[in-house]
Parts: sequence; C-alpha cells; structure tokens
Amino acid sequence: LPFLFKILSAAKPLSIQAHPSKRKAEHGFAREEFAGIPIDAPERNYKDTNHKPETVVALTPFEGLYGFRPIAAIVENIKILAPQDWHRLVGRLVNDPGKLELSVFFHAMISLTGEVTYKRLEYTLARSKRIVASEPQNSPAGRLFSWVLKLLEAYPGDVGALAPLVLNLFKLEPGQALNLSAGQPHAYLCGTAAEIMANSDNVLRGGLTNKHRDVPEFISALSFDSDTIEPVEAEESPSGFSTYRCDVPDYAIAKAVVAGLLEIPKRPAVPEILLCTDGTLELIAAHGQRLALPKGLSIFVTADEKRYSLSGNGTVFRASVPS
Repeated sequence: LPFLFKILSAAKPLSIQAHPSKRKAEHGFAREEFAGIPIDAPERNYKDTNHKPETVVALTPFEGLYGFRPIAAIVENIKILAPQDWHRLVGRLVNDPGKLELSVFFHAMISLTGEVTYKRLEYTLARSKRIVASEPQNSPAGRLFSWVLKLLEAYPGDVGALAPLVLNLFKLEPGQALNLSAGQPHAYLCGTAAEIMANSDNVLRGGLTNKHRDVPEFISALSFDSDTIEPVEAEESPSGFSTYRCDVPDYAIAKAVVAGLLEIPKRPAVPEILLCTDGTLELIAAHGQRLALPKGLSIFVTADEKRYSLSGNGTVFRASVPS
C-alpha cells in the first residue's frame, strides 16, 4: 500500500520533527547508502526514498505545533519572554524579516548546548511562570507559555521546549483535520487522532526526544515558510462518507457515522482499510459474508470488492487511495 494508517494517542508531547520532500529523500537515501550506514542503524536518517506527507483527524481535542508563525508574531513572543534583551536575540530578524534570517535564528535556538542551554532554559522557566501567573489562562500568551512550562517539565534541558515561541500552536476539535506537508516542523502535544501518511519511515528529529537527532539535517529539510493554520473540515459526499481534502496522490481519508444501514453499491477499484472508532458495526460483503467491526477493529477491503454495506451504529474511518 502507498500509505500507512494508525491511531495516534499522545499522552506525552512527541518529538519535534520534519519529513523530507521526495527529492531530498532520494538524495539522502543514496548518500547514506553510499556511506555504508546500516538501514537499521539508530543514526540513519533516511530509511527509504519516499516523502511522508501526513493528515491527522482529531478523535478528541488534539493539540500540537506545526509550521512557523508569522515573523512578526515570533518577534512579539521573544519580546514578551525577554523584554530587556529581545533586540540582541531577534534584532537581525526584525531588520530583515525573511526566510534567511528566520533560518539563522531558528538554527541558533535549536542548536544551543552546554552552559548556554542551562542558563537560557533556567531563565525561560522563571519568566514563563511569571507570565502564566499574570495572564488569563486562555489568553494567547497564557496558553503559549503554559505549553513552554509543560515541555520544560516533560523534557528537562531540551531546547525544543522553546519551540512554541516560534511554531504555530494548533488545537483541533473532534472531526477536524490538519494536513502536514514536507519541510514543515511539527510536534504532537496531546490528544488522540486518526493519522494517515505516505508509506515512509523518514523522520528528521530536532528536539523533544531521546532518540537520534541530526539538527543540521533537520534544518536542511525545512522550508521556513511562515503561515497561519486552517483546520480542514469534512465535506459531505453522496457515498455516505464525509471526505477530507488531502491534496496528495498517496492516500485519501473519509469518515462515516452509521445509524442503521449504509450501502456502498458501487466503489472504485482501490484497496481500503475500514477502522471503527466508536460503536459496533458489521460489514456485509457483496457475496454475503458478514464480518464484525466493533470499536478498535479494522477490516481490509480488496480492490476487487465491488460493493459492500455497513450495518449497526458507529463511526468508521476509511483509508484508501484517490480514485
């Protein structure tokens, strides 16, 4: 299959990572093959030649970091954190607010080591506590610095805890989705979601992890595009499944809420994975076979299955490829 499909549940913030473009994956894989790095070596960055776009659909409130904030917002956050020292930290970015200076600033931040890291994080911890104590809990600054404190607690000594200052914080409500493209840094912070992605194991980590991280390679994969986040809403379709716009050729994802009977009388010749996330359903195949589909169970539907129906009461996700 050209995709991977799973349920992701982040009880603890997960690593800051990015996935390479197809071209970068091909070059990186060839380089590491030539260097003789074993495919299962912990320091191996590229396990294959594929890209890895992702789409997450929230099953519970789902929070994370994705992509760079607009540069003006990054500067404002640094001013709040370090009102006496902000110009030394982001003065160059203020004078030249573009991708180059953003990359220089982010590389300097994520590459901190030794005593400098300890002092920077110690100051950030004390300052963040004061900000959170003085801000309304749901204010933008209150939410931002609350997450900085949570990350400092979860990953002591890890400069990745500073990432919310620079990356967009997002929160998806159940049923909302987010598409994550190549070259965008991201981290899932809390919540449960259905996640579908291109079939690849290429992960470049930059922080919030005890696993192998390669900061120069991580930085080299980033696009440094600044943007705001727009959740993707499901779009109703005549099939009974609500579809999510993914904009990639590798996969498609849809959701249906079944109450009684949902018939799929004619389907494209593509493979599908059906996953029940709530309730209890039964799949009735074209030749009459019945398969139980309770919560937590999945069924693989082959491309030559021309039709089927679902009976019962529950919610089912369909992972497939664009037809």
